[in-house]
Amino acid sequence: VRFNKTQHSYSLFAKSIIIQSLLTVIDYWPELADLTAEMKPQGILNDLQLVVKDKKPNYLLTRFEQLSWHAQQHLPGVSHLSGALQWAPQEGHLELDSKDTSLYIKGYPQQNLDLLNASIDWKELSNGFRLSIEHFVLSQPELTLSAQGGLDGVSNDSLGSIRLGVDFSAKNVQKWMPYLPKKHMKIKLFNWLNNDIKRIEQVTGTLKLNGLISDFPFDQGNGDFSITAHAVGGELLITPKWPVIKDLEGYIRLKKRSLDIDIIDG
Repeated sequence: VRFNKTQHSYSLFAKSIIIQSLLTVIDYWPELADLTAEMKPQGILNDLQLVVKDKKPNYLLTRFEQLSWHAQQHLPGVSHLSGALQWAPQEGHLELDSKDTSLYIKGYPQQNLDLLNASIDWKELSNGFRLSIEHFVLSQPELTLSAQGGLDGVSNDSLGSIRLGVDFSAKNVQKWMPYLPKKHMKIKLFNWLNNDIKRIEQVTGTLKLNGLISDFPFDQGNGDFSITAHAVGGELLITPKWPVIKDLEGYIRLKKRSLDIDIIDG
């Protein structure tokens, strides 16, 4: 520990430290203490550099491993997360490089990932908060996803704008239907996707999202939200009076709230 008389700051350096041992120090900052009490973080910080100025954290640089915390209302829980973090009050950078990571979203089954890799920056600007995703990749036996994009102009008065591109490949797609944004979709479409599509063996496609978040799903033509995909091994229920149609292959095009399906086999 070093004290800088000129800047009235303390600098802490540690080769390796268990997160739980820091929780008593965090009690000095009530806004952090309440959050950590709910999340119950665990893990190990390596090559830690922490600067405290005016009794508040002012800079943090560390690698982390075996990081975990409990799920919150708007934040998924995680276990076995590894990477590196650089943080300052107005900006930061996060690198994730994890294997065998588990995610817990309240109300949904646990998801175990073979790979989670990402590079993310954020910064406070004069027009609001900016988040930049250089790359985000996750993989597990039934889902591979690669994304890049960002958020701009997020503030207390604005949700800001989003630009996002996602490439995905999934198996047993029906298990992922409940994760669709129900409140932003026509209820008939959401129910149809979850109830009448009995099975999709495999799908590969892209998602594009661009515009003001407050305008999503961009019914007035002032943004872009689309999913284009190729699916095989589909099973579809047209009406309860008919048998399930099997072995379907086709193209799925979701544009804003409209869904088109072109069946080419089945």
